[in-house]
Amino acid sequence: MKYTRLKSKVLKSTGIAFAVIMSIWAALFYLIIVEEISDEVDDSLEDYSEMIIIRALAGEELPHIDNGSNNKYYIRPITEKDALQRHKIVYLDEMYFDEEDDDYKSKDNIFFKDGEPARTLITIFRDRDGQYHELIISTPTFERDDLLVTVLYSTIILFIILLLTIILVNALVFRKSMSPLYKLLDWLNDYRPGEKNNPLINDTNIEEFDILNKTVEKSINRQEELFEHQREFIGNASHEIQTPLAICKNRLEILTEDENLTEQSLEQIARIQQSLEYIIKLNRSLLFLTKIENRQFTESHTIDVDNLVDNLISDYSEIFEHKALAINKVFNKTITIEANDVLINSLIGNVLRNAFIHSNAGGKLDITIADKYLSVSNSAADGELNEETIFERFSNNNKKEGSTGLGLAIVKAICDYYGYSIKYEYKHGNHIFKIFFA
Repeated sequence: MKYTRLKSKVLKSTGIAFAVIMSIWAALFYLIIVEEISDEVDDSLEDYSEMIIIRALAGEELPHIDNGSNNKYYIRPITEKDALQRHKIVYLDEMYFDEEDDDYKSKDNIFFKDGEPARTLITIFRDRDGQYHELIISTPTFERDDLLVTVLYSTIILFIILLLTIILVNALVFRKSMSPLYKLLDWLNDYRPGEKNNPLINDTNIEEFDILNKTVEKSINRQEELFEHQREFIGNASHEIQTPLAICKNRLEILTEDENLTEQSLEQIARIQQSLEYIIKLNRSLLFLTKIENRQFTESHTIDVDNLVDNLISDYSEIFEHKALAINKVFNKTITIEANDVLINSLIGNVLRNAFIHSNAGGKLDITIADKYLSVSNSAADGELNEETIFERFSNNNKKEGSTGLGLAIVKAICDYYGYSIKYEYKHGNHIFKIFFA
C-alpha cells in the first residue's frame, strides 16, 4: 500500500480547491471589467451622439471631423420607411472609418474602414423639417483592447500570486497547527519498548492533540507494564525451571548406571536425556535473552573482532569438519569495538553456528571482515530463508533438529542492544549475513 503524507494530501486538496475557486473568480472578475470598459465606451458614444443631434436640431455648427477627439461620425439622410424599419440605437464592433478617406466601404448601409477595430453606434433622428437621418459614430477601440490585454495579464499574474500566497500561508499554518502531531509521531518512531526512552514533551493548547497525547501516554505506560511483567515472568520462570531440570538430568544419569536396565530401557532414557538437553538449552537461551533485554551486561571491554573470529573458528573446527566445510577467511580491515565480551562472543558464535546448521555437506563457508562489517556466507543446504521472520523467536524458518529457534533472535537482540545492524540476503545459492558495527 502506498502512503501519502498528510501535509501533501491537505496542500494538494486545498490547492486544487483554491485553484478552481480562484479561476472562477478571475474569469468573473475579467468579464465584469470587460463589461464595465465596454459600458464606458458606449456611454461615451451616447454622449457624443446626443451632442451632435442637439447641435443638428438647433442648427448649430457641427464639430469638425478632425476636432481632436478619437470619435468620428457620419450623418446621411434616409427615408421614413427605412427609418421605421431600423432600431433606434444599434451598437456594433466594426472597423474604424473616416468619411474623408477614400478607403471606406459600405456594407448594409454601415460605413467602416478596413484595418482598425472600432466601436460603432448607429442611431436614427428626425430634424425639424421631418427628414430622417442616420448618425454613425465610431471610436477606435485599440486603446480599450490594450487595456483589456493589460487587465487580462494583470488578472493572471494576480491569480498566480494569490494562489501561491494562499498555498504558502496554508502550508505555514498547517505546519504550525500540526506540529504537536509530528512531535508525537517522531517520539513514537524513536520509542523502543523496554528501553530507556525520552519523556514525551509535547505541550499544546489544542484540545484534540492534548487528548491524543494523554491517550498515547496511557497506552505506552500500559505496554511498558505488560512488557516488564513479561520479562520478569520469563526470567523468573527460566530460573525456577533450571534447578528441576538439572535434578532430572542427574537422576537420569544415575539411573543409567543401574545394571538391571534392559537395552530398550537405556534407549528410552537416552531419548529422554536428549529431550531434556534440548529443554535445558532452550531455557538457557530464554534466560540469556531476558538478561540482554534487562540490560544486565553492563561491563565493556576493548574487543578485536578479527581475533575473536579466529578463536571461534578454531573452537568450531571439529563441527565444521563434520560437514567437511571449506573455510575461507578474508580479513581486509581490523575492527575494534567497545562491548561486553560475552555478548559479542554470543553474537558472532550464533551467526557461525547458524551457518553450520544451514550449510550443505562439503559446502563452503566464507568469512569476510571489511570496513565496519563482518560477513558470513555459506552454501545453502535448502532454499532462501524468510527475511521477514528470520530474526523472530521460534521462527519456523527451516528449523533444524536440535535448534532452539532462538539463535538469530539472540543475534538481533544483541545488535539492537549496541545499535548494530544485521542484514540477510540470499545470493547465488548462499545465505549471507552481514553485521555492521557502525
